[in-house]
Amino acid sequence: MLKQIRCELFRTKIIKFNKHLNVVLGDNKATNSIGKSTLLMIVDFIFGGSTYLEHNRDVIQELGEHEYKFEFEFNGEPYYFIRSTKNKLIVYKCDSQYNVVNELSTAEYTSFLKNKYNLGTIDLSFREIIGLFFRVWGKPNYFVKKPLQLFDKDIDKKAIVRLLKLFEKYNLIAQLNDKITNEKELKTNFNKAVRDELIPNVTKTEFKKNSEIIKSVENELEDIKNNLLKYTINTSELVNKELIEFKKEKEDLLKIKFRLNNKRERLISNLNQKNPIKSRQLNQLTEFFPSSNVDKIVEIEQFHTKISKILKKEFTNEKEHIEERLLVIQNEIDEIDFKIKNLLGDTGNPIKVVNRIYDLTFQAKELKQKEETYKRKDLIQLNITKWNEELEEKAKKLTDDISELINKELIRINDKVHIESRTAPRFFLSKDRYSFELPKNTGTGKAFIDLVNFDLAIFNLTRLPVLIHDSFLFKNIENSSLSNLAKLYHSHKKQTFIAIDEINKYDIDAQIIFKANKCLELDNTNLLFIKDWREKS
Repeated sequence: MLKQIRCELFRTKIIKFNKHLNVVLGDNKATNSIGKSTLLMIVDFIFGGSTYLEHNRDVIQELGEHEYKFEFEFNGEPYYFIRSTKNKLIVYKCDSQYNVVNELSTAEYTSFLKNKYNLGTIDLSFREIIGLFFRVWGKPNYFVKKPLQLFDKDIDKKAIVRLLKLFEKYNLIAQLNDKITNEKELKTNFNKAVRDELIPNVTKTEFKKNSEIIKSVENELEDIKNNLLKYTINTSELVNKELIEFKKEKEDLLKIKFRLNNKRERLISNLNQKNPIKSRQLNQLTEFFPSSNVDKIVEIEQFHTKISKILKKEFTNEKEHIEERLLVIQNEIDEIDFKIKNLLGDTGNPIKVVNRIYDLTFQAKELKQKEETYKRKDLIQLNITKWNEELEEKAKKLTDDISELINKELIRINDKVHIESRTAPRFFLSKDRYSFELPKNTGTGKAFIDLVNFDLAIFNLTRLPVLIHDSFLFKNIENSSLSNLAKLYHSHKKQTFIAIDEINKYDIDAQIIFKANKCLELDNTNLLFIKDWREKS
């Protein structure tokens, strides 16, 4: 829990906090600009927020850069820190006399708080857990119809993920999301490999046709194997691994040679293109089109000529390079042919048999690779479809269960807050969308009390450790309803901070609660800070 905040610029120097409810009291005139919201924003700053530095920059302008010393207590053990407005990225860990012991980044500091509040199993940062439920004037999270909106234009889907994680249920679908993401990455890589011709693209029709061809090839190979004795005694030597490897190597070289020859022919074609337009041709053009801008055409043609010369040089160099490669490849092919000839030199006449065995073996291998490729592609898509269906099913059950929990708690709180029968708001949640439907009474007071009730419902149902509600939420709420809200705040065992004005208009029980849990009382003369700049022109 946050135990106290110290600042030399505070009028009271030290503000101490209660373990449960903490009330910042305004006066009975509801005087503005006395520091109620500012103190709550400072509490947000102490909990790792940064809105104070922007929204309350008038404080820094008037008082200069300043620092807050504060104390937390966890399991009876105190922890001391300093945070300055000068550097929002640093928090200083201190001893009990506020001598700096260590320097922490705000990320390290909020991670420390998350650990001390025993929130380590929640897959959110500490600020993601608490930030939404610190509803202070100046923070963009008080749109009554979007209670999960952390900031302007916050996306529903991200807000829903945060809620599921806060309820510690998101892990039930996170694994499926990971599986789907991994399979989609595999699909993307697979498609890229097909585009780059690293693996063959096989259609369903081709897959069925290939299966039949594989059977036929395997049958023929089996027949040859069973009838080898019909051929010469040296046939077994001709089908050895070395010979097949030579054939495969030659096949690969012939493919490369074919591609290089095609490229060489295209380069030759480019090099044989026509020369630039001659002056005689331009003169003929002006006879038909007297208004033609010949100078401009000449200028463009000169540019094209320069480019053409550069390209021809590049084409010529590339052509020579390709011809050198072709020469090397042809030498390698000739060498392989010589080796094959030597291998077959001592045999009788089984060259056609060897070639047939090789062709059939290679064909079967290639077709089986295509078959495996198709099966892999098909399996990836089947997995994506299957896991998406499972995700939809689990997500629907999960969101339905959480919606039901929240709505039951909203009804329970609503019945305690309102003396007269009032319809509770309804919260609807799906995997991608959510809505918070207010009842027919759409007045400002009812809208804000429904937002407050929503926060209290989440506060009750989750391990959310802290709650802050500013006075603007209470301005238009009926007195009887706010009196009952006071009792609900008081019943919580977790630390809460609220700011409120004009407590005399509420019932005596509510007044007693507010006064008994007061952490600071402010009015027109007793301001939060030692300086008053409200009337400054």
